[in-house]
Amino acid sequence: MRYADRTMRVILAMLLFVAATIAGCARSAGAPGGFVYRDGPQLMLNGAPYRFVGANNYDLTGCHTGNPASESDADMYFRQLPPNSMTRVWAFEEWGFAGVERVVRVAERNGQKLALALADGAGFCNSPHYDAAWYAQGFRGSYFAWVAQLASAFKDSPAVGIWELMNEPGSTTSDLTLPVIKEFYDATAAHIKQFDPNHLVSTGALAPWQSFQDGASGYADVHSGPDIDLVSVHEFDYPFSDGQAIVSPHFHTALAAAQMVGKPVYVGETGVSLRNGCMIADERAQVLRQKFDQYLASGAAGVLYWVVAGPPNEPGDVCDSQYGSRDPMLGGPVMNMIGEYR
Repeated sequence: MRYADRTMRVILAMLLFVAATIAGCARSAGAPGGFVYRDGPQLMLNGAPYRFVGANNYDLTGCHTGNPASESDADMYFRQLPPNSMTRVWAFEEWGFAGVERVVRVAERNGQKLALALADGAGFCNSPHYDAAWYAQGFRGSYFAWVAQLASAFKDSPAVGIWELMNEPGSTTSDLTLPVIKEFYDATAAHIKQFDPNHLVSTGALAPWQSFQDGASGYADVHSGPDIDLVSVHEFDYPFSDGQAIVSPHFHTALAAAQMVGKPVYVGETGVSLRNGCMIADERAQVLRQKFDQYLASGAAGVLYWVVAGPPNEPGDVCDSQYGSRDPMLGGPVMNMIGEYR
C-alpha cells in the first residue's frame, strides 16, 4: 500500500509539473512593468531573468523595538541595497496597517522589492499561537480579512515582490496533516489572487523535514496549488553544523520538490553564526557571501540573510554566538557585503 501511495504521488507530481508550467507561462504575459513575475520555474523582471539577494528586517514594521523604523532609517536602509534587492518584512495584523504601508511606499521610491509575511506560525511579535483547528478552518476569519486588506491596498505596487502566507506555518503545531496544511495554502493563495492577481505568492514554509510535509514529494504536494508561485525553505544548518554546512541538505530536497512542480525555490532565511563560540560581523559577512554564491549557483531564485535589525545601528564588530544573529540594518560588514553583492 505504501509503495502504491508513492507511485501515485510520483504520477501526481508529474502532472502537476506540466500544469504548473503551463499556468506559469500564461501568467507571465500580463505582468505589469516593474513587477516580479514567474515564467514557469524562472523569476522574471521587465522581461529578463531575475534573481535576488537581501535580508530579513522585521524591525521595519516594529517587531523588535515595538515601533516601526523611522521613515529616514527605512530610507537609509533601502539605499544601501543594490537595485531590485529583496527584503523580507513582517506584515502582521497585530502591528497594524500604517507600518506596512510606510515600508511599501519607502521601498517603492527606492526601487526595492519586499517579501511580506502575513502572519507568524511560531507566535512571535504578539502573534497568536495557531492550532490545528485554525489551520483547518479558523484562518477564514480575521486572517482572511487582513490578507484581503493588504492585497487590495498594494495590488498596484511594484515594491511587493512576494506575498508570504505566513512565516513558517505550523512550526509550533504538532498535529497538522498534509491535507490540512495544503488546504490552508491553496485557499489562502486563491484568496490573495482574488484581490491581487499580479503579485507572486509563496507559502513562507520552513523546510521539508517538517512531519506534515515531509520529503520532496510531500513538499511538492503542498506547493503544487495553481495560485502558489514559489517554493520556500529556511535553513540554519551553518550554526547547527558548527560551521560545516554552507548549503543545507534540506535545500536540495526543497529544490527537488520545486522541480517536480515547475516552480522557483528561494531561501527565505539563512542563519550565519555559531551555536557555541563567537563570530564577529566580518566573519558572518564572509560566510554569507559564500552562501549567496553557492545557493544561486545551485539553482536558488534568491537568498535572504537572517537577520538585520535596528536601531541601535552600531556598525562595529558585533560578536554573535547564537543562530539568530542580529546585525545592524544601517552599515556594518554584513550590510556592506549585501550592498556590494552582484
